[in-house]
Amino acid sequence: FVETKRYMDFISPGSQAKEGSFFGLEAAFEGLAPG
Repeated sequence: FVETKRYMDFISPGSQAKEGSFFGLEAAFEGLAPG
């Protein structure tokens, strides 16, 4: 998930909603990966 955080930093550096985007991606990973 560290890579994911850095990826989000690359997309929107200094974004105040970085946590929201991170949780959104986390939910996406849960949907893609079983378990």
